[in-house]
Amino acid sequence: MAYTIRTIRMAVPLACGLLAACGGDGPVNSVSASKPFPQSASGTFSAATATQTYTGSLNSGQFGSQFSKPLAVTPATTAGINAATTIAYDAATGTYTVQAGSTSASFTAADKMPSSDYTTSFNKGGDTLTLYGNAQPGNTATAPVSLSYTSFGKWTHVDASADQTDIRYYVFGEMSGSKGMPTSGSATYATTVSGTMLAYNYAPATLSDLTGTATFTADFAQGTVSTGLSLRAVGNPTEGSAGVYSGSGTIAKDQFAGTFTSGTNYFASGAFNGAFFGPSAAEMGYTFAIKGHNPDPYAGASVSPGDISIVGAVVGAKK
Repeated sequence: MAYTIRTIRMAVPLACGLLAACGGDGPVNSVSASKPFPQSASGTFSAATATQTYTGSLNSGQFGSQFSKPLAVTPATTAGINAATTIAYDAATGTYTVQAGSTSASFTAADKMPSSDYTTSFNKGGDTLTLYGNAQPGNTATAPVSLSYTSFGKWTHVDASADQTDIRYYVFGEMSGSKGMPTSGSATYATTVSGTMLAYNYAPATLSDLTGTATFTADFAQGTVSTGLSLRAVGNPTEGSAGVYSGSGTIAKDQFAGTFTSGTNYFASGAFNGAFFGPSAAEMGYTFAIKGHNPDPYAGASVSPGDISIVGAVVGAKK
């Protein structure tokens, strides 16, 4: 039987969550007995997102603008669960559709790419979609973290006419609901992290996939969360080579948001937005955006990037 999960929005700092009514009682506050992942039924989820946008070519030379249209990067941002950013699955046709405002893309089984890891990826024209491996049944690779109520994806959209690329991470699933949230005690979560780093200005621009480790603790009695990120480029064995970040934030119903601090060189700012998923906040997930700025990229023996933009997602399950 098909199901649709909707977000109710209000003018509060954090939008009210999926399955979490803004006050009131009834089934909208409950978590269903069935687990949404892997998906066997149609469904639409609103998502927490982190977005990175640039125009121009990454390979346009030193300064990122020497030989072609100037590279222009929009500061990366995060947003809480939002009805304007959705991911939908049509079980009858096996189609995923991602939406961000007026922009959307659909992927069918014919667009599916071979994968040797715990992901499911699609490619269609100027768009790619990579989903955490629990989104679809049949993935036999070992899961970094086993999840039943939470998933995430990365959608890259290229608008050739505008010479613009959008990289957007989605965290989505069946949220805990205000009445499914613990009000006492605390919990720590086993996690997995994925991200993308854009280094640009002065040195030639580069785009790197990130991995690493993350910690996450929720204090339900105090209504706070704390998290840590240690990031590195995929293929680079040095932990923290893409930065180490500490975050703290507050819980609002079944959502949370916060900011990062860091001793990493040239760290400028960072933020995260997410939610709890499943009964009694069994799982969690958030998207994050981090900015770095080097005021003196010529100080070393070779030219260094002037700016770094990172976006990504963390998901996890209670230990």
